[in-house]
Amino acid sequence: MKTNVKKYRMRSDETGRIRFGFISEDAPEELATSEREGIDLYNCIGVAFSAIQELQGQINELKGGSVA
Repeated sequence: MKTNVKKYRMRSDETGRIRFGFISEDAPEELATSEREGIDLYNCIGVAFSAIQELQGQINELKGGSVA
């Protein structure tokens, strides 16, 4: 799954604070809500956790062992 983190400012935020996140219309189906009105944070956490586990497995392989 490939998606890009975007840098943006919310129009309604008068402080002009810069935020980072995903644009729901551009996000993969697995991350967006069914109506593409926003991002499903629970799914984002699950996808991120799975990616971290996969990377940890690759690190362990490169180190020559499997650490839990």
